[in-house]
Amino acid sequence: MRVVRMPYTRTVRGRLQVKVDVPARLRPFFDGRSALTRFPKSGENVAEIIGRFQRQIETAQRQLDGIVLTVSDFPPNVKPGDFLDRAVFAAVAVGARTLQFGNDTRPAEPPTKIEPVDFDGLLDDWVTERGVSATTKRQYRDIMLDMFSSTGLRHNDVSRVSEDHALAYRNKLLSRVKVGDFGLVTAERRLEAVKSIFGYAVKRAKLFKHNPFAEIARFGAKAATRLPFDDEERDRILRAARSAKSPIVRWANWLAAYGAGSRMAEIAEAMTTDFCTLADGTVVFSIREDTRENDNQTLKTPESERRIPLHPAIIREGFLDYLQSLPKGPLFPSIPVDRDGRRNKYASNSMGKWLREVVGITDERKSFHSWRHDVKTRLNPKVPEKTHDYITGHASQKVGHRYIHPPMSELVEAIGKLPVAPNRA
Repeated sequence: MRVVRMPYTRTVRGRLQVKVDVPARLRPFFDGRSALTRFPKSGENVAEIIGRFQRQIETAQRQLDGIVLTVSDFPPNVKPGDFLDRAVFAAVAVGARTLQFGNDTRPAEPPTKIEPVDFDGLLDDWVTERGVSATTKRQYRDIMLDMFSSTGLRHNDVSRVSEDHALAYRNKLLSRVKVGDFGLVTAERRLEAVKSIFGYAVKRAKLFKHNPFAEIARFGAKAATRLPFDDEERDRILRAARSAKSPIVRWANWLAAYGAGSRMAEIAEAMTTDFCTLADGTVVFSIREDTRENDNQTLKTPESERRIPLHPAIIREGFLDYLQSLPKGPLFPSIPVDRDGRRNKYASNSMGKWLREVVGITDERKSFHSWRHDVKTRLNPKVPEKTHDYITGHASQKVGHRYIHPPMSELVEAIGKLPVAPNRA
């Protein structure tokens, strides 16, 4: 049997609801609401409710068309003064210069018109100014689209997002944490991403005056602090890597343990041409962007570009044999590229699984990135700060140090202070 539903009605949580949309230009008359809704009580006439809502919208439309108010235009139980305040606000919102009440004419200030702000255009400007990677752009775009859909917005006009929408998005994130969709840290990062985009639109681009996310409270979640590996863990990982079949697992751990790359992207997206041998026999790993496969394979910071001598332990392990077995191109061609043209995501996932399941590193504060902490911690008491900042690609807190490029002899000496390789079993 076909059920014919009355217009302006819908079913919400099993109950009939009347819903009449309010045109955007009339919403100031209705406290900014986008629709008039009501759940009819037993015995109420649905058609009368719809008619009442339509008459209220028509009244608001007449007031904006002629900006003339009469006592008969006031809805029941609304004081004329209150309704007049709404009419004044609405008149300003649509650009009316006069508001007539009977024979009284009151001047209204010309409004500051808020132009629509297309999200994609805003994001392009933000990306250009911040210089972020294509991967980051996609991630932020996905988060913003999630914000629009989660709050029921069917447009991409950033200027029309209100504080109510912002609060609704925060609540939606929290509800998804509760059902296990993701953790609180992920929710925090998504909220921060949206705050960043809106903050840019208001403060830098001056596209509109009010940031609806400015007063939305953070969750207060913090990512787990990374820790270096202890001596036993360090040896256990390097020994296990010796027998790993995966080239990225085999060599990334040894390279990172001896300072030759401290972020997965620096190693996983390296090219065979990034390695060269100097006249004195020192093998150098040049971490740089301009030789990578595509423009999306970027380094995190300008300080990430550097030249690191390979520790003798890496050479003794047979890394040069592996390097020479490859054709000119990616250092780890077996790692697939993702939709952004990057290899580090798949490399990180496989490495994380290997560390947990094969080596038994289960402390959530320890991951492949712990090598960065490990090298920094071990070199800190042995070499100058400017030297270990350079080796790990850190931006020094001292501006003058950023202009220092240690000579290769100093780097060779510093790398040599890292622990000896574990013996073969």
